[in-house]
Amino acid sequence: MEETRIYRFLSGELNEQECRELIDWVNASESNRLMFSELKNTWTVSGLSEQMTNEDIQKEYNIFLTRRENLDIPQVSVPEKEKNSYSIGYYLLRIAAVLLLIYGSGITYLHLQNNNDQEYYEIYTRRGEKSQLVLSDGTKIWIN
Repeated sequence: MEETRIYRFLSGELNEQECRELIDWVNASESNRLMFSELKNTWTVSGLSEQMTNEDIQKEYNIFLTRRENLDIPQVSVPEKEKNSYSIGYYLLRIAAVLLLIYGSGITYLHLQNNNDQEYYEIYTRRGEKSQLVLSDGTKIWIN
């Protein structure tokens, strides 16, 4: 039913009251706007506009403008794509995350390197015997 009303609107066959009802219907939901837009595009591309002369097109356009002014149709402005603007805190947070990753990787590497260098020794001496042991860092240990 709405398809017929939309085509009648596009061809200029609706009266003022029917136009208002159609506009209210279109503004009621996003799916209605989508349906209206698709049918309008189909009507435009269908070749009906090719049968019209330039004078007819100009006349139809003037009729459209007059109707729009008479119906007080609110103009819908499409918002421009917002520029991605990030605050300084956003960039500082990113830098901190990278530094934390580098720091954590370095600590992990050093920890793994130190664990590999450790050597364990067991030294036994007989009862009453004294022995001296020199460790790799130069520390001297007496064992008795």
